[in-house]
Amino acid sequence: MQSRNIGKVGIIWNTIGTVFATLVSVVLLMVASRLTSPAVADTFSFSFTVAQQLYVVGLFGVGSINQRYLKE
Repeated sequence: MQSRNIGKVGIIWNTIGTVFATLVSVVLLMVASRLTSPAVADTFSFSFTVAQQLYVVGLFGVGSINQRYLKE
């Protein structure tokens, strides 16, 4: 019973973290586009997008490992 509650809380915190990460990326891209030239903003947005994708690839499988340890 306790592990189910921990799993639900983990899902909620994961969702909150994802929402805030998305908001931060939107704000950073808006600030970069307003304060810099279009060429610099394009470079920043491309680099930031690639970094976000590599972050997701780096986390691949980490959630399943955490869920396995919650069951123990």
